[in-house]
Amino acid sequence: MSEQWKLKIYLAGYSNDLEYRRITIEKYGHLIDFVDPMTITWTDVNSNVSKNVNYIWLIKRDKKLIDQCDILVAKIEYLPYGQIMIGTLMEVMYAFEHGIPVFLISESDYIRNNAWLKFHYEKVFSGIEECFDYITSSQDIPKTPIPPPKRIIMEDTGKQLFTALKPANGLREHPNYEIIQEDDNYVYYKKIGWFKKMKRTLLKGPSPVDGLW
Repeated sequence: MSEQWKLKIYLAGYSNDLEYRRITIEKYGHLIDFVDPMTITWTDVNSNVSKNVNYIWLIKRDKKLIDQCDILVAKIEYLPYGQIMIGTLMEVMYAFEHGIPVFLISESDYIRNNAWLKFHYEKVFSGIEECFDYITSSQDIPKTPIPPPKRIIMEDTGKQLFTALKPANGLREHPNYEIIQEDDNYVYYKKIGWFKKMKRTLLKGPSPVDGLW
């Protein structure tokens, strides 16, 4: 497949789950441009940047990687010794807030049906192959969502709005913003309050195909 037609997908998940990353990249790497944040580890950052502020460098770097992707795929499972996948959950929220579709993989019914996760993911799967077989065969995957709108002040009215360049593929909808106006090059938005956003999501209703929002 030509590089220009490849989706770019960020692999989120437990940092020690190397098998998930190995299977995914080996089986689907010829079809998808994967971004694996684990190519750099905490040890690498400690040695080359700083041990005391390693989190600043690494988290800012991971956010920049997510911004470059078309989709974030998160594999979320129960971890040993009661550990919590805080980093992965934060990445899910960050992607959603920036208009990047989130696909969830989990073997756990409880995790797949968690209300907070259901609100933030677009599709859910019980296994790696199920997820990436869907991605590589579907014609309905959005390509390159709009960039995060930037805050501006309108000179004529003094109102606070948000603006973003129109993407080449014509996508303009954003889960957290409502379109106010647009011109040849830009779309202007206002931010949607949490209650209106929840109402908009609930009004979508369940999907007749998979029963998900």
